[in-house]
Amino acid sequence: MELIAPGATWLATLIPENLSAITGADDKAKDGKDAKKADQSAGKRRVIQDLMAPRPKSGDNKDPDGYSKKERQQMERLNEIVKDR
Repeated sequence: MELIAPGATWLATLIPENLSAITGADDKAKDGKDAKKADQSAGKRRVIQDLMAPRPKSGDNKDPDGYSKKERQQMERLNEIVKDR
């Protein structure tokens, strides 16, 4: 606890005073101008959220889980060599 409270205070000082202006938390879409501003702030908000909690990169990983037959044979061969020593 001795380090948590000062660390939390220090982290709080890093948050900008105009965070709601940056994220658009206070924007209300009343007319066309406000709607455009809300769309822009939604984009900014999305960017900030992506920076704070990035999504994992999805890739079509076609490699099967585990070892292939060849890799397994090589490991078994290595185990036999080590066992015989």
